[in-house]
Amino acid sequence: MPATGRLAALGHHLSQGTCTSAVGAAAQPRRQQLAPHVPLSAKELFAALYAHYGTELNPINYVRGIGVCARIRHENLTGGGEQAAARARELAASVPPASDLQPVSGSALAFLEELADRAASPEEAAAILAPLVSFAQRYLDEVDSATGRAEGLLNQGNWTEDLFFDGVILGRAFKHTGKQEMADMLCHMLLSNGNQDPSGLWHHADHSPNAWSRGNGFAAAGHAEALHYLPREHARYPELVERHNHHLRALIKHQDADGTWHQLVDDPTSFHELTSTGLIGYAITRGLQGGWLKDDLVASANACIDRAFLAVRSRIDSAGLVKGGCQSTGPLPSREKYLEHPILDGVTDDRSGSVCYWFAVEYATLRGLDL
Repeated sequence: MPATGRLAALGHHLSQGTCTSAVGAAAQPRRQQLAPHVPLSAKELFAALYAHYGTELNPINYVRGIGVCARIRHENLTGGGEQAAARARELAASVPPASDLQPVSGSALAFLEELADRAASPEEAAAILAPLVSFAQRYLDEVDSATGRAEGLLNQGNWTEDLFFDGVILGRAFKHTGKQEMADMLCHMLLSNGNQDPSGLWHHADHSPNAWSRGNGFAAAGHAEALHYLPREHARYPELVERHNHHLRALIKHQDADGTWHQLVDDPTSFHELTSTGLIGYAITRGLQGGWLKDDLVASANACIDRAFLAVRSRIDSAGLVKGGCQSTGPLPSREKYLEHPILDGVTDDRSGSVCYWFAVEYATLRGLDL
């Protein structure tokens, strides 16, 4: 699919909406800060997330696939049965062939790895993972000879979303196929995006030089996924580590005292944004688990994720309703447009809930929480 087709497909995806409005819910005006509620306990948070997220995959996109993934990991952590995995198997059976999937849909298949890990044999695991591996193969089959990238699987203009999609898909495919070409393509796709500012923060896209918080969350989580799956002896691993640590230093510096990041990371008057808090918290937690954070970052990273987890407990309530998630958007032309963009208050939002669930499970694993 050409880049313009990719853009049109993502535009359709963004317009689909992932929110179910609750009574009294509203999109709040710019800069209004939504007051957090009394924090849930960890057990209360996980009960809410388990009950309300990770059970659907229609439409097929990361917003829902990551929730399915988190719900299975939650069951793995607690030994709480097979309900999430059983539902995920039903969803997996509905996944169309990789050739029929829109480019934005591939990252939704991350949950297949969780099912494959429960398989009774290598053959069963390979069959479960086949749609994800087939989708990843498109990165190799559809490569553009001029750039060495699968341009048809990218947005036109180097969006940070692509960093996330690439890390999720190609990392898992490399792990389960051992194809060096998958690892090489993953590194190239990430390192050929030049939108990281000298400060360490990421611009949303070529045509949107703004430090959008979810965009920075995408960049952080995409690099964390890549580093989780890449072998440390890969020639470009050190380059990814350096760039990722430079980014995390900047993000930790800009975290609000309440644990969130702001809609524009470098504008503390912009609203407190929940999806970025989940994605960045996830990335930093993965780094602490994986050992690729630099020594000078470890102490501040630990304090950072503690604050971020408190922020999540204060912005998702016992009914799974979220406070402060940015509504869907592609790159916007100005800082003002990001400040004006609607924020969610009192809704069930698959995007906010899923990425915060992903983070919460990793945090609980690292901290050994009793759930």
